[in-house]
Amino acid sequence: MRTTKIFLLVVVLFVLVFGSRLTADEVAVNGTVFDESGKPVEGAQVCIKNYFGNREITGITGNNGRYSLLTPSGIVSPWTGVYAVSPDKKQIGSAHIKLEEGNPKITDTSITLEPARIITGNVTDPDGKPIEGVLVAGVDQTVYPNFARTDKNGDFSFAYPKDDFVLLQEVVAFLENVGMDYVCTDELEKYRGKIPPEKIKNDNFQLKLSKFDSYKFQVTDEAGTLLAGVKISPFLIKKENTSDVFNTSSFSSCPQALTGVDGTAVVQAIGKTTRFYVDCPDEGIAMPDGSRSFLASTDERWDKFDSSKPIATFVLKRRGRVNGSVRLADGTPVAWSRITIKHHIGCGHGVRWTDQNGEFTYERGQTNELFDIGVESKLGAAAGVFGFNVGNGIEEKRLDFVLDKGVRLHGTIYKPDKTPAENYQIFIYENCPEDILTKITKPIAGKDDATCPPDGCPTGIVIRQQSDYQKPNSQGKYEYLLPTVPRKYKIIVSLNLDPDLLFVLDDYEVKGDEKEILLDFHLKPREKKSN
Repeated sequence: MRTTKIFLLVVVLFVLVFGSRLTADEVAVNGTVFDESGKPVEGAQVCIKNYFGNREITGITGNNGRYSLLTPSGIVSPWTGVYAVSPDKKQIGSAHIKLEEGNPKITDTSITLEPARIITGNVTDPDGKPIEGVLVAGVDQTVYPNFARTDKNGDFSFAYPKDDFVLLQEVVAFLENVGMDYVCTDELEKYRGKIPPEKIKNDNFQLKLSKFDSYKFQVTDEAGTLLAGVKISPFLIKKENTSDVFNTSSFSSCPQALTGVDGTAVVQAIGKTTRFYVDCPDEGIAMPDGSRSFLASTDERWDKFDSSKPIATFVLKRRGRVNGSVRLADGTPVAWSRITIKHHIGCGHGVRWTDQNGEFTYERGQTNELFDIGVESKLGAAAGVFGFNVGNGIEEKRLDFVLDKGVRLHGTIYKPDKTPAENYQIFIYENCPEDILTKITKPIAGKDDATCPPDGCPTGIVIRQQSDYQKPNSQGKYEYLLPTVPRKYKIIVSLNLDPDLLFVLDDYEVKGDEKEILLDFHLKPREKKSN
C-alpha cells in the first residue's frame, strides 16, 4: 500500500514528528547484496533506516557480499528499510527487514541491485564560481546512502531509483559555513494531480549556494530550566509553495546544532521563513537534580519570533508516555505486533511495533491526553482501549494486551465487473461502545455533552486493522482477526490504483461469540457530490 506509505511518511516528518525510545536490547540484521546476475557484491554501502524516527545504521559488505549490522531493536519494524548502493554508485536496491510476527529472530534480508537513473548537475559558490566538496542529495521517500560531493569543477552525480513512484522532490546542495541551495522537481505535483510522473531530466541541475545566516536560540522546559543536548534542525520552505517544507535533518551533514550547557545553540540556515525543529534526545535530558526528563518536540518559523528579544526561546513541554506489551494467553511475548494510537479528541494517528521481547513505548501527545489504542496481530486479537490517559511522563504508565484466538473475518473483494480485486487496501475501525464513550466524554466536554473542546469532540475509534502494503493481494482474498467481544466496526475498502472504487460499511456488528465471519465486499464507484 504505497500511497499509505507516502501519506504516513509526510505525517511523521512534517506534522506529528513522533518520538521513539530505544530499548536496551539490540538485534542483528544480516543479509547479502547481489548484483543483477546474482553474484555477491563486495564493498556495497548498506543502510538501515528507521521508518519513524530518522535513525540510520550503516555498513559495508564483505568479499562475500554479506553485511551484518547490530541495530537497536526499537528502530526495527516491518516497515524498516534496508538500502544498498554499489561501490561505483551506479546501482541501488532496497528491501524491508524480514520479520515474522511472534518470532524474535530476524530472517536474512537480501538485496538485489538494479541500474539507477543518474542525477547530475553543477554547484557554484555565492559568487558564481564552481565549488568543490559540496554535499548534494535528493529529498525523497527513501534514504539511499549515496550522497555525492562535488568535484573541483563543481560537478556532481548520484544514483536514484528508476521507479517513477519513488518521488524526487528536491535536489539539495550544502556546504558547512558557506551556504545552501535547492531546486524543486515537478514529480510531486504530477503525482498529487494523478498525472503519471514522467522521467525528470537526469542532468543539468544548476545550484548556486546562498550564504548562511546565523540564528541563535535557547531551549528551556516549562519551568524555565535551560536544557543542554537538545538538537535543533532547520526546515526549509519550498520555493514554489510557502505552506510546505522539507526537512534537511534527513542528511546527517546538513546544518544542525546541539544546545550547550547554557541551553543555547547557533544554527545555520537561509531565509527568514525557515522553520526550526527542536528535538528532545530519545534517552531524555539529564536534569540538574540527576533525573531524566522526557520532553516533547516543537517547531516554529523564525519570522514568528519576537524580533525585539536578543535571543529566540523554544519551550519544550513534557509529553505523556506509555509502555506496554503484547502477549499470548500463556504469557508468551509477541514480537513485531503493530500498535495503533489515535487522539481521542481530534484527528491524527500513529503506529509503533513491539520489539523482539513484545514490548513497546509511545512518547507523544500532551501530558494527560487521552488516546484510543489498539493492537493488530495475525496471532490473535484483543479489544481496543479507549480514552487511555498517557499521564504526565513521570510515573510509569503501562498498557498490556493479551491476545485470544479472535474471530476470523475473511472473504473476497470484487470489482464492479465481478472479478477479484488486486492491490486493494482495507481499514477496519473499532467503535467505542456508547457506555464507555459517554463516561469518557463527560469529564472532557463538561456538563453539556453537546459542547466539545475547541480541538474537537471525542470520537472513540481504534484503527483495528489496515492492509499491509508490503504484501501483494492475492485474488482479492483478505483475512483479519477481531476480538471476541461485542463491538461495532466501520470498514472501508478501496483500490490503491483507483481510489474512486470503494466500499464503506458502517456499524457492522460482531457479537464476539462467533468463530469466523465470511464477508465479501463488492466495490462501487464513489458517489459524486452534486453542486
